[in-house]
Amino acid sequence: MNNVINVQISAADDTAIKAAIQTIVTKATPYLHALTDDERVGGLKMGDKSVAFVQKGATYGLQFAAEMPASVKVADLAVDSNVVTVLNSYIKPIATLLRGLEDTAMLAGGEAMESSVGVYSAIKLAAHNNVPGAQEAYNDMRERFPGAPRKKAEKPA
Repeated sequence: MNNVINVQISAADDTAIKAAIQTIVTKATPYLHALTDDERVGGLKMGDKSVAFVQKGATYGLQFAAEMPASVKVADLAVDSNVVTVLNSYIKPIATLLRGLEDTAMLAGGEAMESSVGVYSAIKLAAHNNVPGAQEAYNDMRERFPGAPRKKAEKPA
């Protein structure tokens, strides 16, 4: 068993991290707009390659404002272009942090699961050998053990 994750987050750091996350949530929420699944699928999307195009559109839209049709709201384009730039400056470091959190939790969870399977096997053997209290512990763990369900014997037709 290879134990890669061997850290403990102090209570002070845990409290500080949670407070910092809550500050981000509180500060960002007024600026956010949730989409439905259908809204996420439909409509134009701006990827990384489109950033320069949109920024140029905002600049040239202002430069040639007299030439713009009424349907193009140049002032709104400038605001939207700016907010994308600002939000992307938040998204990238948060996405990197989220990936690190998920990877570390997955690794620690896998290590914990592997160790728990070892405990389960040892307790199962102890119960088989009539070690006092082992049968109760085995029964308790067996209820929660996420192993593959046993296949029911098929009845002959």
